Amino acid sequence: MFENNRSFKVLIVDDVSTNIQMVANILKDEGYQMAYAQGGEAALAKAQSHLFDLILLDVMMPRIDGFEVCRRLKQNPATADVPVVFLTAKGDAKSIAKGFEPGGLDYVTKPFRPVELLARVKTRLELKRSREELILANQKLKQANEELLAYQKQLELTARTDSLTKLSNRRDMTEKIENESTRFERSGRPFSLILCDIDDFKLFNDKYGHDCGDFVLVAVAETMRARVRKQDCVARWGRGISSAPAGDGSGGRENACRISQRADIRWGL
Repeated sequence: MFENNRSFKVLIVDDVSTNIQMVANILKDEGYQMAYAQGGEAALAKAQSHLFDLILLDVMMPRIDGFEVCRRLKQNPATADVPVVFLTAKGDAKSIAKGFEPGGLDYVTKPFRPVELLARVKTRLELKRSREELILANQKLKQANEELLAYQKQLELTARTDSLTKLSNRRDMTEKIENESTRFERSGRPFSLILCDIDDFKLFNDKYGHDCGDFVLVAVAETMRARVRKQDCVARWGRGISSAPAGDGSGGRENACRISQRADIRWGL
């Protein structure tokens, strides 16, 4: 019990010091960290400068009564979530209802019954701890879901990407071709498909080795990627490299010429 309560910080507010001492004596064996404020102004100042888990607030105080103190606490984002339990000599229904209006969560009537005061304090602190644990659990769950979604997105990207050239792979290109075919059937708008192959690539691999061949594939992939538009897709299709630009046949021929000319200039292919 004592170990569980050690971290809780409780602020006791009353304009009468003997009342503060009375409440402190009831709570002292529970292991709470207690602070005191004699009056409404002192309570607001202390609540602003220290983070409390619970405020035990007297109602009948001069200058600023407990209801007004509670109202100001709830209007301040720094203290709005701190639970407030009123300490009051008035136990009638009207007075109790008035205490809930500014944001009070509970009340204890004077003269204090130790068992009742302890029970209400314990309940409010346990509810606060449960709420904080739930918020933390939700935050962790949200973070885990975001990480999972990011991982799934990365897996999907990896499954659609050629590991060597970092272009789309055959699976991804096949789906894009199918989508373009469906769009063509619906709208009649044509699309172009360019299939490129590197002349004598097998002989090149046999002579210089696959590492050099991989270097050529990557270089050609980069060349093609630099020559197509944003809406076009370049993919590795088996040994060759394909490009599926949007547009009509003439646009596809122009794109093919640009790619071919660039390859001839850069690589002499």
